[in-house]
Amino acid sequence: MQLMSIVKTLIFVCSAWISFSFASQTKFQPFTSFDVVSGNIRVVGEVVGGRCKSLSVFAFKRKHVLSQKQLNKISSCTVNGLILTSEAGYPGFGGETVYIRLVQAFGEKVIQSQVIAVSSEKGIKVKKQK
Repeated sequence: MQLMSIVKTLIFVCSAWISFSFASQTKFQPFTSFDVVSGNIRVVGEVVGGRCKSLSVFAFKRKHVLSQKQLNKISSCTVNGLILTSEAGYPGFGGETVYIRLVQAFGEKVIQSQVIAVSSEKGIKVKKQK
């Protein structure tokens, strides 16, 4: 009886070890460039060495280009996702605004993200990282 219990435990441990050793390995795939179009909005960026080298937003019939100072506010550009949203806004309070969320995710978990807001009245604002 005791021997049977030990054998069952040993089989369970070996099976668990084998299944873990053959598990799929997740690999992070950061962007080196991106070009996303949604309706009248287009976001184009280039990444070099984990930093955003350039980022342009085509919206409100204009091209908005982030300055070097604004690019430096983007803490890390090792992103592998981009979420694009917009709102009509109110005249005098920024007007129509486009939000670009740069996302770093691994598997199903979001590690970090940062928002860049481009408004028709106030231009570009890089928000703090979350």
